[in-house]
Amino acid sequence: GRAVVDETGEASKFTQTVSFGMIRVMRPAESGVVVPCVRGRFVLHDADFEKVTQFMVRKTEGDMKLALREFAAWLSPVAESLQHCADARAHPIGDELAAMLSHLSAPQKFIYVPGKHLDVDGQSLFLSVNSLIGAFRRGEMGSFGSFLGGMLILFSGDSTSVPPSSSVPPLAPAPAPPSERPQDAPGAAAGGHPGAGGAGRARTLLSAR
Repeated sequence: GRAVVDETGEASKFTQTVSFGMIRVMRPAESGVVVPCVRGRFVLHDADFEKVTQFMVRKTEGDMKLALREFAAWLSPVAESLQHCADARAHPIGDELAAMLSHLSAPQKFIYVPGKHLDVDGQSLFLSVNSLIGAFRRGEMGSFGSFLGGMLILFSGDSTSVPPSSSVPPLAPAPAPPSERPQDAPGAAAGGHPGAGGAGRARTLLSAR
């Protein structure tokens, strides 16, 4: 993509919505700092993330590892922009994001059982990945960004800064029905986080068929 983009374009709107949604979950008290750091600095193409999902839904270990590497590479411009932002307050946020993405690009521990588990460096990402893919395909990009933040913060070692999902409103007004909430989904693990919503759709995205 281009280094500088037209801020009226759809790609720029997508980039800003996703980036801000992600950071406001990761670092809610400092999320306002990132706005000038990402505006017009880079572009995240939704078509590139769609390619990532195509690897994921093949449901093989090799494809899932490749998908996570591509996923990390897709988000790396966000980290780089924050690390090099004129506002130095963004630098530690960028460093933190880069460290989180390294778990996806080069995990030390990786367990994938189609339809059951996706564990990366000791963190379960199965529900998170299904949630963010579901939000993406429904066009709920604010929720998509929030789910990204909810997933990545699992690697921070401190998930206490994650706000309740209700405090991060999605772009679409309709909440998930009770049957699709993580606590009601068959086999859903306890102790979920904002990135674990939409578990009821897990069976249609990453689950074995």
